[in-house]
Amino acid sequence: LCGWKLLVCNDVAGNKAPKEADLRMMIKAAGGEWITASQIPLPVEDDPTHVIAITSDPATTYQLNDESAHVAAENGAGYYSISWLFDCMMHQKLLGIKRGLGRV
Repeated sequence: LCGWKLLVCNDVAGNKAPKEADLRMMIKAAGGEWITASQIPLPVEDDPTHVIAITSDPATTYQLNDESAHVAAENGAGYYSISWLFDCMMHQKLLGIKRGLGRV
């Protein structure tokens, strides 16, 4: 994940995905940084453009309407699903990131 910061939306971890502690460990092992809603918006020196908001697959309305996730996605690469994240980990590269055009 090359230092990208990931905001994992509520109800992703433990819901058809690994529990939060395991997911945090996987993200860290893949080179990413887990961030929380309380850290949003990120200061400019922390590069808010390199944030990915991770949703369930499919994303829930609640996740897409969450203010912190919306700000993170808007300023960063967008919304991506947990399935996308696992694909990236399996292929060891970020697939299809175009700033602001993230898919759900």
